Amino acid sequence: MLKNFAALVFGLGMALLVIWGIDRAFSYLAAQQTGDVVREPDIYGMGFIDSPHYGYQLRPNLDLTTTKSVNGTPIYTVTYTTDEQGRRVVPANVDEEQASRPFAAFFGCSFTFGEGVENEETLPNQFIQMNPRYHGYNFGCPGYGPQHMLMALEKGEVRETITESHGVAIYSLIPHHVNRAVGRIGVVTRWGKRFPYYRLENGDLVHAGYFHTDRPWTQRVYELLSRSGIVQYYQINLPILRSYHYELVAQMIVRARDLFEAQFETAEFIVLVYPQFGDWPFSLDSVITRLNEEGVHVLDFRDMPIDQSLHAVHPEHDLHPSPALYREMAIRLTEALQSNASHEAKT
Repeated sequence: MLKNFAALVFGLGMALLVIWGIDRAFSYLAAQQTGDVVREPDIYGMGFIDSPHYGYQLRPNLDLTTTKSVNGTPIYTVTYTTDEQGRRVVPANVDEEQASRPFAAFFGCSFTFGEGVENEETLPNQFIQMNPRYHGYNFGCPGYGPQHMLMALEKGEVRETITESHGVAIYSLIPHHVNRAVGRIGVVTRWGKRFPYYRLENGDLVHAGYFHTDRPWTQRVYELLSRSGIVQYYQINLPILRSYHYELVAQMIVRARDLFEAQFETAEFIVLVYPQFGDWPFSLDSVITRLNEEGVHVLDFRDMPIDQSLHAVHPEHDLHPSPALYREMAIRLTEALQSNASHEAKT
């Protein structure tokens, strides 16, 4: 009996050791997938400060020149500059804010901020170059989701920091924003654990707190799972996305639209959907359908032909938009606004 028990313990121990070894091997393979990415100095360290409301935010009055390299190969060297509010500067603004002129406020993540491009090459700046009558504001921050735009509007911070009374908001939507709004494992175990946490209660959108404090057991389980090499290698992301999650994202954007339009005398809210690089494991179709049903103006460019060598910062190692893609988006956004103005003039 004792020999059988000892054999059982030994067998279990060996099985656990083999499983651990396999998991460590997958962890090594996962590290090889991404390569050795170095930002020097690191915008994600020196460029951010803690925020009790957003998790983190851009450092005010930042002037940081950084180089990104992958496996020792330089990808880009750019300078990131922010104003006293912690917004990336828009150099094309021709003068100070004036209450009588329209504004263009851009919201989103690194796609709006302009990761990997110079201050002059971002979407907000290229749009203002084409439309100098507007005063531009870049509220984009790397890693953010739709809940950050919503919270800024709920707190009144957008209205407080924009001098003009009428203008347009442009929110750039990408598939990653679903992961960030939901608080999936790949987000809350890395940069987003202190992000704002919204959920639907009986169909109504509520601010339930923050992922790390108001989903404590989910957070602990996700952090444990995230250490697995198998989870890392296969990029297993939880929770599995359901219709509820897409509805959550849509309601965040609709609420943000309603707040924006209520806070300014004349306001137009646009959702800009970028072309997609490669294949995604899920689609934004249901989010966009709900936004259309709620009367949100969506510019959907997912089907626009893409050349990664032209439209990405780097075709292999950095799929953020290039200056050329930002220029194309600025042109299309300008055309959409002109079309709207022409239609309103006729009616």
